[in-house]
Amino acid sequence: MIKLSYKNFRGIMVYCSNCGKKNEENSKFCFACGAKLANPEKPIGGLEGDVSAPDNDLLDRSKQHAAGVSDVSAAPDEGTKKEEITRKLVGKNYSYYDAKWNKPKKNTFNAAAFFLSVFWLGYRKQYKMLLIITGIFLASDFLLYLFNYQYQSAFSDPVDRGISIAVSIALGWSGNTLYKRYIDKKASKLLAAQYRPEEFERRIKKQGGTSWLGVGFTAIILVIYSILSSLLFPTNLDYIDSVKNGSFYNYPNVTIEQGFEDYFTDADWEYVSKDSPYDVVRFTGTSTHNGQDFDVTVDFIFNDDNEFTIQKIIVNGKEFTSDQDVNQFLDEVF
Repeated sequence: MIKLSYKNFRGIMVYCSNCGKKNEENSKFCFACGAKLANPEKPIGGLEGDVSAPDNDLLDRSKQHAAGVSDVSAAPDEGTKKEEITRKLVGKNYSYYDAKWNKPKKNTFNAAAFFLSVFWLGYRKQYKMLLIITGIFLASDFLLYLFNYQYQSAFSDPVDRGISIAVSIALGWSGNTLYKRYIDKKASKLLAAQYRPEEFERRIKKQGGTSWLGVGFTAIILVIYSILSSLLFPTNLDYIDSVKNGSFYNYPNVTIEQGFEDYFTDADWEYVSKDSPYDVVRFTGTSTHNGQDFDVTVDFIFNDDNEFTIQKIIVNGKEFTSDQDVNQFLDEVF
């Protein structure tokens, strides 16, 4: 063990605390006033130290230095590499996203994500989030089906419109955050993998940047979603469309919608469930004969095989249900 004290330093004088005179460093008493001097063997202010037992922080840094690693330079080096990978992954508009990510606010608004909605996810290759949102759409359709929700329009139903607006707003305000998480995850994996340069560039191109094919993929996903939703959770509009686009055996070249709406005025279609345990589509319209108007109601009923037939015809309050009456009615209309 090596001791470090005043004795190790040549030319150091000891001052008397009583009279202030200089004394030799080994003196025990002041030559001027005889006062006892401070013990020169005792270190002052923690100057003495045990070189064989340095503090942990110094030891850690010594080990790192011996291994050729600097704790000051390692972090910036890794951070620089990750930033470069991030820049390559983002590609187009990196400066925009970098500025958004470095703002003090946690969430910042992304206009492209708001207006393009799920198509923005496809454009930025965030396919996992795209599939999650598609699953949310299916879950909402299931809940509406469970509660027998009656849609008002295939393209402007208030509930569907509300869900779409909510998704757009959510993506607008969280899009930058979601994209940062996506890019950070990809960058960390690429940094840890240490690929060869050519493999690294290939993966950067595959996982990062933008893709118009991703937009097309989004459109395909939405089409598949629509088909699945119609098959799994049929709505009142699906039943109405089935009738309108269907045709009768004796008139295969004319759709029911075309034949009825050509013959009747004030034509209207609706789904009815409260009056029957079955799925019923009701048509109402008006026909004119010899100057007299006739209010007509036709009920189409679906069986378990999802096939429909005419259940009854009501003309000015009078009900007709026999096959003969139905066939005569159809001959008149078609």
